[in-house]
Amino acid sequence: MKVLVFVTQFYQLGGAERLAVELTGDLNRRGYCADLLSMYSADLPGTSEAEKILRSRGIENISFLGLRVHPSMSTFLGAILRLRYLLKQGGYDVIETSSLTSTVLASWATVGTSTRHVAGIHHVYLRQVDNTLQQRLLRYSMRLNQGTLFYAVSDYTKAAWVSYAGVAASRCRTIYNAIMDENFEALPARSRVAYELGIDVSARTLLFVGRLAKYKGCDVVLDAFTGIAEQENLYLLFVGAVDSSVNGSRDMVVGMKRLIKAQGLEARVRFLGYRTDVPILMASADVLVHPTEKEAFGLAPVEALASGLPVISTAVEGIPEVLEGSGSIIVQPNSSNEVRAAVLTVFNRSAEEVAKVRVQGRAVAAKYRRRRRVDNFLSFFKESG
Repeated sequence: MKVLVFVTQFYQLGGAERLAVELTGDLNRRGYCADLLSMYSADLPGTSEAEKILRSRGIENISFLGLRVHPSMSTFLGAILRLRYLLKQGGYDVIETSSLTSTVLASWATVGTSTRHVAGIHHVYLRQVDNTLQQRLLRYSMRLNQGTLFYAVSDYTKAAWVSYAGVAASRCRTIYNAIMDENFEALPARSRVAYELGIDVSARTLLFVGRLAKYKGCDVVLDAFTGIAEQENLYLLFVGAVDSSVNGSRDMVVGMKRLIKAQGLEARVRFLGYRTDVPILMASADVLVHPTEKEAFGLAPVEALASGLPVISTAVEGIPEVLEGSGSIIVQPNSSNEVRAAVLTVFNRSAEEVAKVRVQGRAVAAKYRRRRRVDNFLSFFKESG
């Protein structure tokens, strides 16, 4: 079996991109032939360096479709024809996609071919919300190519997709996301992290991990933090870059920084940007706060559970399903009061309660190891043949 994993880019790995790259490498290590295709051109900053790293990790065949970032729909026809040629020349049995644009392109490129298209659904799609021109094209493409099969990252996401796209439930299965083994293996390094960041090693640390997007609740985290920062001797770390593609995100961060200054909390809040040492940061923090308004799966909370870090998240979309039985505290979205109360609950746990929650969290996180995800993909690929 020969598989082409089609990603947007791999020079800066977000959740979906990391999962795609890991799948490619894991399939090769299992003895299958899996190649990687980037939607963009090879001349983007950081791509050459990332390509060398991926090749050193066993992903030898990497190619580029040549689109520019945020491609216009006028370039789609040429991209579809190039992709169709690549699939034929490469003799691929399966093409896997996990973004809106790559899914649309692959759906059209595989019409009438022997290549099976398996599309990942990493977002909870709703008709009343997701109705842009590209999203309508996505729905049309899924109806056009009846051979496309789907995997969703949670049962909630699967049910929403079947309703949104109007596809048969038999064409879709649930394959949960996976987290890196490093999340289970990382050891606390509180002193080193505190020294690097210039924070009090004896203080407690609240951690947010993810894109700084309006819907992620970053401002809710800050609002909850400001009410207890001094009395509880807390620091707040934001890990992730501003997501400028989400309306209101930049304004939100500007407003957050204005509030931090007004409250005199500049010394207690850090914006760390994109980091490659997230497992160590998680192992060295006191609680992960993830008050998102929507989430199909929730990689950051599961990664935190694997490291033994307590989690506070929200009762939205796939979160309750994925975190069930983990001992995490689930609050309502957009409620800084509930987040603040949850943080204090975590800090007031007895040693026995802390140990129990850590064991529960690691047990749940173990369900989302990489090897299980690869097993599920191989089963899906073979059944779809």
